[in-house]
Amino acid sequence: MGVLIALEESADPSRLSAIGFWTLFGLFLAFSSLPVLWTEVPPLLDYPNHLARLYLLSDERAAEQLRQYYVIDWQVVPNLAMDLLVPLLARLMPLSAAMKLFIIVSFALIAAGTALVHRAHTGRWSIWPLFVFLFLYGQIFLLGFLNYLFGLGLALIAFSLWIGRERRAGALRLAISSGFALALFFAHLMACALYGVMVMSYELGAVLRERPWRLARLPLRLALSGIPFLPPLALLIAMAQERLPDRLQFPGFDEKLTWVGAVFDVYSPTFNAISLVILGLAACLGIATRRLVIPVSMAIPLLVLSLAFVAAPHAVIGASGGVAQRLPVLIFFLLPAAVSASGAFRRWMAQVAALIGLFLFAAHMALVAAQWQRADAGYARRIAVLDRVPEGGRLATAHPENVSSVSLPLLHFPMLAMPRRNAFVPLLFATPGQQIVRITSEGARLRERVWPEQLWAMLTARTSRESEVLDALRDFDAVVLFDLQPFDFKPPSFLAPIAVEPGFALYRIVH
Repeated sequence: MGVLIALEESADPSRLSAIGFWTLFGLFLAFSSLPVLWTEVPPLLDYPNHLARLYLLSDERAAEQLRQYYVIDWQVVPNLAMDLLVPLLARLMPLSAAMKLFIIVSFALIAAGTALVHRAHTGRWSIWPLFVFLFLYGQIFLLGFLNYLFGLGLALIAFSLWIGRERRAGALRLAISSGFALALFFAHLMACALYGVMVMSYELGAVLRERPWRLARLPLRLALSGIPFLPPLALLIAMAQERLPDRLQFPGFDEKLTWVGAVFDVYSPTFNAISLVILGLAACLGIATRRLVIPVSMAIPLLVLSLAFVAAPHAVIGASGGVAQRLPVLIFFLLPAAVSASGAFRRWMAQVAALIGLFLFAAHMALVAAQWQRADAGYARRIAVLDRVPEGGRLATAHPENVSSVSLPLLHFPMLAMPRRNAFVPLLFATPGQQIVRITSEGARLRERVWPEQLWAMLTARTSRESEVLDALRDFDAVVLFDLQPFDFKPPSFLAPIAVEPGFALYRIVH
């Protein structure tokens, strides 16, 4: 009801006062942050791997013995948002708290960036940017693409400043944009590229907004808007040879449609579908009746991003994949920023829109909270097992191919043994050109011996003699077997049980 109370009496019934808007902003951000704060390990697919890498960066003394397996190699890497910021925060608080703060700051940047873009092109605060809180817990977040989301928040703030300074000193505008472009390059490459797409397509929209059109000015405007991206482009070209993919893979149209639906991903396909239908129909009806409007200067960036999504492959310039998969979330962030109410919009319509938004947000967060509590309980049992890994030991992992669900991601879960037990786990993200942590020759030798799916087959299907399995594990101290479902496992003679939970079992290797 707070949104209804905060609505101003004005020509735009969706308008909010600055105090009203930022009060509501703070409340929505606080409620969005609660699941992150009350869970020990947020159930995000890549989170344990990120935490392990940041442990190496944050606690050099504790991780000293891991240097024989992983070393820090500072270089130009366009994927460093967490790697630069979290270790600094970890000097003031525990590493896990620093990681959670990074997530909450990412939420705040995204929501604030959406609000500031809206303010920059409309000149007012309104209820529409608050709808961005519905999209924070989407698939990209649940996969743990945290650097990318942080970068998108930063890109939206940079885009708002580009719009806001449209009629001011051009040199200062270019200088501000150049600073953001360089920062975004190091935060996340794709976020930097999408900032460039938004800026240049906005300039196209700004020319088309003028009457009569002055298309002769377009090349100059595009050239000027591209100047801030020359330093990032030079850095990218310098490292491009190491990052070029072997081949481009283009996903099918049906797969891309699922990624659009996954932007609103709160563990219930039925609720997701209903929510998207409600929001989509309401937006289309409002735009069709001209009660809601999107100015051409904002419509062009949305159109260009949509076309880029349709045409985008899985990988570009060595990205690890998911290029097309990551695009819809920015479109959904930008939509609440772009839309505004026309003179035909009525106060009762604003009240209905606010009630719909409040209901969906409350239901959304209730689903997230319930699922994260269940995941936290499931993780707690498995953490108790990992905490019995020998201190400073070497841990092999074994699992079947599919060990992660949206509700309980397990693929990278054993990586928590690295920050918790200072143990070597051979599957840390250490891809050249994507992370500054590099695996040593010794670490690579050990990793090649114990690929998890192959080891699982050897142990559970007994496709190899015991001597062959023991030979693969000879340089390790323990092995953890895990699956989404409980499994019946009879350990060979050289595996002594340390801790066994249904679907998650730790064994000491007897040499």
